[in-house]
Amino acid sequence: MNRNAEISGHILDILSGWDSPADEAVIHAQVNARVRPEALLSEFRDAIKYCEFYQFITGVLNPLHGTRWAITDKGKAQRHS
Repeated sequence: MNRNAEISGHILDILSGWDSPADEAVIHAQVNARVRPEALLSEFRDAIKYCEFYQFITGVLNPLHGTRWAITDKGKAQRHS
């Protein structure tokens, strides 16, 4: 498994456990608890962009807190494939 796929999979797993959108910093911290070596910010952002491009996640811009992310139905389906 390549690094982007590994990080993206963890992002989907993490977001599937949330009922509301999550802050990017919180997701990054949780991803880092799961991968070794820890994901560089650039690796994490690439994985976020990948997941957003394929509509596995959706972002909501909060002017005070930055982007918050939520998993989509397509992302939930991808998680189980």
